[in-house]
Amino acid sequence: MFTDEEIEILKNNKYVKRVSKTTITYTEEFKKEFITRYQAKIKPSKILKELGFNPCILKQDRIKSITRRCKIYATRKDGLKDRRMYNFRRPLSLEQEVIRLRQENEFLKKIDQLYMNAQEEKLK
Repeated sequence: MFTDEEIEILKNNKYVKRVSKTTITYTEEFKKEFITRYQAKIKPSKILKELGFNPCILKQDRIKSITRRCKIYATRKDGLKDRRMYNFRRPLSLEQEVIRLRQENEFLKKIDQLYMNAQEEKLK
């Protein structure tokens, strides 16, 4: 987890799109730069320093993760595009699922009512 001070430092890096206590979302420009330099046989920690990151803040596990992901980005058809919006969400708790289903039922009721009103109008 990042401290508030580390979050502020990371937010000020032009290659960071978003940062929270636990995650960093990097820009496509960062991914391109990282991949290009990595393919030129530059070590990941050196690349990060050159791009304005402090490897001590990121720590070794995150650096390995960045390297692994950038290798994957380099081989994908859609390249560097952030695909998280297409992934399934984390499983909902039972309470959240009940709330979601109630909302869905209300929505379906409204659609059904609109359909019935349209049918009545057609008959008139």
